[in-house]
Amino acid sequence: MREKLKERLGNRSRYKGTFSKYGVKLAYKGWPRVTLCLTDVKAVPSDETVTDHLWFNETKEFQSLGPLYPEDVVAFDARVRPYEKGYVNNREEVDMRETDYRLSHPTHVAIVEYSKCHWECRERGVKHYETCPRCGYHNDLDAEVCRRCSYRFVEQPQPTPTKTYTQITLKPSIL
Repeated sequence: MREKLKERLGNRSRYKGTFSKYGVKLAYKGWPRVTLCLTDVKAVPSDETVTDHLWFNETKEFQSLGPLYPEDVVAFDARVRPYEKGYVNNREEVDMRETDYRLSHPTHVAIVEYSKCHWECRERGVKHYETCPRCGYHNDLDAEVCRRCSYRFVEQPQPTPTKTYTQITLKPSIL
């Protein structure tokens, strides 16, 4: 359990975390949702570590930052909320739920420190991710298929014409 977050229950304050990776979680209806993992999450004024990692949905505020690179430091405002996690099986009367704490509703999201990779990729024009043209998800460069919408990145070979036809114009004949 995240004891440091429990102490801040219900309070909205400023935090920062180091971007680690993108992920995907299944949605009830529609496409899977894009998530992102922040590690080493700290409270900004005190620089006290509140948790080792947190997963967030990629909201419009995170999307407005553009693609994030590993080791980018992101600052945001969030509220501490409880949630239940664990396994439940009513048929066999198994209830292993427990209350844990998370940061919810991140706002005022900003990159406060760019990683070395972020600048190198921008200067050289090197892509760190393959962005899906259909859904916009940031896939690994070696991906052949988008993790979110199954779009194929591998180019399909274009069919080559086997025969060429020439157009023949006929003159009207005189009888």
